[in-house]
Amino acid sequence: MNSSETTPPSIPTNLATAPFSFPSASRMIEVAFLFFSSAVAVTFFVSSLILMNLGRRLGARYLVREGTPTVTGLNAVEGAVFALMGLVLAFAISYVIAKLDVPMVSIFNRTMRRSAGSAALR
Repeated sequence: MNSSETTPPSIPTNLATAPFSFPSASRMIEVAFLFFSSAVAVTFFVSSLILMNLGRRLGARYLVREGTPTVTGLNAVEGAVFALMGLVLAFAISYVIAKLDVPMVSIFNRTMRRSAGSAALR
């Protein structure tokens, strides 16, 4: 028995002579989206570090120029910024939960239909 009879014809036995196939368009879109979203995340992270450093330097310069040990009146601004960050985080978590819930509901409904169908056959 030779090797061509033991392996299916669609699987090449020698990968060096296997024909090259381009990835599908959907796979290429997924990879492009992965690279794009990673680049956006890295850009936001680096820019936030740069802007935090810039804000610290500007704040230190303001304190030296005014001659006061602390800045007053920023509690409302800090509260608003933290509230907006919490709101963005809540919406992001809600979106993820909604996306994960759809397949779970589908699996649950399919399971219930199958169990009801098999119970009816008994």
